[in-house]
Amino acid sequence: MPRAAHPVRRIGALNDFHKRVTRVNIHPSRGEYGVNRIIRLAVRIIPVCVVCASLAPAQAATADACAVITPDQLSAAVGVPMDEGKYVTPGFTRTCTWVPKGGATPTIKFFTLYLQSSVDFDTGKGLAQMAAAAKPNSSFGQVSGVGDDAYVVNFGGTIISLLARKSGAAIKLTWYGATQADKVLTAEKSLAARILPQL
Repeated sequence: MPRAAHPVRRIGALNDFHKRVTRVNIHPSRGEYGVNRIIRLAVRIIPVCVVCASLAPAQAATADACAVITPDQLSAAVGVPMDEGKYVTPGFTRTCTWVPKGGATPTIKFFTLYLQSSVDFDTGKGLAQMAAAAKPNSSFGQVSGVGDDAYVVNFGGTIISLLARKSGAAIKLTWYGATQADKVLTAEKSLAARILPQL
């Protein structure tokens, strides 16, 4: 079995991801190209992202992230009309990505759901605390009323993830864009409450 990546390396990967995502400009003339560029970058980084996972595979009963919420449900939660979810990596259905209809905006570039295992959740929790402490203007906090355990990680107000666990399954919901943290958390909690019973 391959050795798990060292925590410091994972934190470095996450910090690099944050810098690269926030550096990408969505130019009107490019339309959706800029969004797709960001999404492809996110998918390449997700396997080593500190708040995403260890190297253990997800064990959620439902393996189709795009099937557990509809675009209408997501749109109602985030307050922006969203397109159909897509699997950016062919054949990998545990991550689903949605973009706003009409393209990315400064407040929401895209939104992702990642289905993972409770092992991933537990491993990532300690690493998320370390990453938030090391990154300026970032924070980590426990969240009540969602599943058996939940926490939120806010990286500079532009990447906010809610991770929640219920029994042996867990999820990671991430909002990419500069939106008020309390609004993001409210949306992510409502979606988690809808998704977790399906796992």
